[in-house]
Amino acid sequence: MADLKPLFIVIDGIDGTGKTTQVRFLTEWLQKTGREAESTQEPGGTAAGAVIRSILVNKNMTLDPNAELLLFCADRVDHMQKINSKLNSGISVVSDRFLPSTWAYQIFGRKLQPGLLEAVILHTVHIFPDLTIILDMDIDTALARAGERLAKDEKTITEGRFESEKRDFFSDVQKGFRWYVTQERFGKSVIIDASGKTDEVAGKIQKACSEVICKHHMD
Repeated sequence: MADLKPLFIVIDGIDGTGKTTQVRFLTEWLQKTGREAESTQEPGGTAAGAVIRSILVNKNMTLDPNAELLLFCADRVDHMQKINSKLNSGISVVSDRFLPSTWAYQIFGRKLQPGLLEAVILHTVHIFPDLTIILDMDIDTALARAGERLAKDEKTITEGRFESEKRDFFSDVQKGFRWYVTQERFGKSVIIDASGKTDEVAGKIQKACSEVICKHHMD
C-alpha cells in the first residue's frame, strides 16, 4: 500500500539477545500489515559493508579501538545511503543493529571518548529511526546463546571477536544500551525484555511498533 509511510526500525542489544530472529519476525509482520518491508544489518548491510564486517568480527584481527569505531562509522555511511534509498522508494527498513551499538560497544565498552563519535554522527547519520528497540536480558544467558550460535554456524575459529570479551565488558555495553534509550535526541527508543519465549518477545515488539504506526496515522 503506497500511501503507508515507510518506517525505519532498529533492533539492537548485546550479543545473544535474539536480534536477528526478531528482525526477521518484525519484517514479516510489517509485510502482513500491508507494507513493503526489508531487513538489513550493521555492519555488513551493503557490499562494501560486508568487507568491513569481515574485518570487525575476525577474532584474529587486532584493531586500535578508535580504528574500530571509525570502521563501524564507515560502514554506516554506506548503509545510510541504502536505507535512505529504500525509504524514499516507500519500503520500510528493519535493521539488525545501528547507532546504539557504537555507543554501547565502543564508548561504554571500549571506554573511548564520545567526542569522536559525536563529530562523526553529524556527518554520517542524516535520519534517525522511527523506533529503536533495545533487547535486554541477563548477560550470562545472552553470552551463552551467542557462543552456541557461533558453534552451530561453525564460526568459532574465524569470528567472535566481541563474543570473546570478558563479562565486565558486556556489563558496560549493557549500561550503554540502557543509557541510549534515555537520549531523546536519537529518536524514540524502548527497552524490551528478551528473556521470554521468542513469540512473546515478538508480540512486545509488534505492540511497540503498532503504537508508532498509530502515532504516524494521527499526525
